[in-house]
Amino acid sequence: TGGVRALAVSADRRRAVTGDYNGRILLLDLERGNERILETLEPVHEQLSVWSLAWIGDSPRIAIGGVFA
Repeated sequence: TGGVRALAVSADRRRAVTGDYNGRILLLDLERGNERILETLEPVHEQLSVWSLAWIGDSPRIAIGGVFA
């Protein structure tokens, strides 16, 4: 069922973002040395399976790739 399928680390290595089979996306704070969750995004209408994530340069934006289940 669940499980992390994609991971991306920011250029400054202070944050990471993960995506799972169920479409949940977590923004993590790596600066504090723990897995403090900063934000959680859940699919709104259709189930999305996240396949890839990428930070867009040094901006706070993230590209998400996946398919609707």
